[in-house]
Amino acid sequence: MVALILGSVGAFKSPSQNVVKEVIREVIREVGAMPGNTLNSESFTVNGMTQYFYSQSFQNFASSTACSFKTPTASTTVAFLGVKLSGSTGGTQIVSGKATNSWATTTALMTLTGTASSLLEGIASSTVWGNNTLVDNIMPPNVYVNTSIMTNGTATGTCKMILNSF
Repeated sequence: MVALILGSVGAFKSPSQNVVKEVIREVIREVGAMPGNTLNSESFTVNGMTQYFYSQSFQNFASSTACSFKTPTASTTVAFLGVKLSGSTGGTQIVSGKATNSWATTTALMTLTGTASSLLEGIASSTVWGNNTLVDNIMPPNVYVNTSIMTNGTATGTCKMILNSF
């Protein structure tokens, strides 16, 4: 009798979190909906066009490389490449470039100068903002886009990049 009662209670238990998560995944897969406004992925594809989103706080690399992003296994175009200084103790020059490793800037993409709390950005377009022009924005597969910081003090901040692939 006890086994029968326990079996009945077990049949009416609420579903586990894993079951709920699996149901949500299946609904997303079938309906194409996203629960909420946050996408926890580096890429997003719509109608065959993929956008890749990268963001990284300045790292304490042994060299002057503050940020390093590896491009995907497809050719891409840089839509946005930016650096936000949140603190700097001196004049700062920032060089972003592409290379075959994560510590060099073999082919310069942009060179920027700024001071603490200035938004320095290069945008892949025909618009020129002073000397801050992004050049050579076609990226081959599996290269690194590195940002080096040259300063006579210290610098903190964030690098961001958006790539497009067709």
